[in-house]
Amino acid sequence: MPSQDGQYGEAALARGLFEQTPLPARGRFLDIGAYDGETFSNTRLFRVWGWGGVLVEPSPRPLAKLLALYRGEAGVEIVAAVVAAAGGRDLVRFWDACGDGLSTTEAAHVAKWRPMVERSGNGFVPYWALQIPIWELVTLFPGPYHLVSIDTEGTSAAIWDRFPDDALSETRVAIVEHDGEAEKIKQVERRGRDRGFQVIETNGTNSVLWRTP
Repeated sequence: MPSQDGQYGEAALARGLFEQTPLPARGRFLDIGAYDGETFSNTRLFRVWGWGGVLVEPSPRPLAKLLALYRGEAGVEIVAAVVAAAGGRDLVRFWDACGDGLSTTEAAHVAKWRPMVERSGNGFVPYWALQIPIWELVTLFPGPYHLVSIDTEGTSAAIWDRFPDDALSETRVAIVEHDGEAEKIKQVERRGRDRGFQVIETNGTNSVLWRTP
C-alpha cells in the first residue's frame, strides 16, 4: 500500500503540526495535483482521519484511480481540470506523462523530464485540456480549507502566489511544490510569510508552511 506520509514525510509532518493545536473534527483539504489519491499523497492521511475536501487531477490514468479510490464517498469532490495561476477558463496544451506523475502544462518542465519519462517507456503525450484559474476553483468550491497542497509540476509556485487570500483564511498548513528551483523556493516562502505562515521545512521538492491559529 502506498505511504500516507507524503512524498518526503510532508503529510506526517503536517499531522504533527495539527496535533499541537485542537485538530478540526471536520477538517477540510484542497489537493491540487492529487494524482491517484495515495501515491505521495499529502491528504490521504487526513481523509482516513475523517476529513473531507477537494482533489484536482487532470491526468487520465491517475484520475481513474482517484475516482475508484473515492467512489461513493461523501465529503469528497473530485475535479478533472488543469489549475492556472490567473486568467479565465481556457483550453491549454497539456503534456500527459502517462502515469509517471510528471504531467504538466509547462514546456520547460517537459524538456527537463522528457529523458526520464521516455526511459520509463511512456513519454509525454500532448492533448488539450480544460484549464480554470485558482480564483475560480475556490469560488466554485469554497473553503474553509485547513490544509492546502499544490503539486502541479512547474506551476505550483505561481498558483500559490495568486491564491486568493480570503480562501486561505482558515488554512493552517500549506505544502507547495517548488521543483528544487531557488527562485521558486523564495517565491513560495516569501508569499507564505506575507500571509503569516512560517517555513517549517524545505526539502528538494516541497516547502511546508504553518500558520498558528
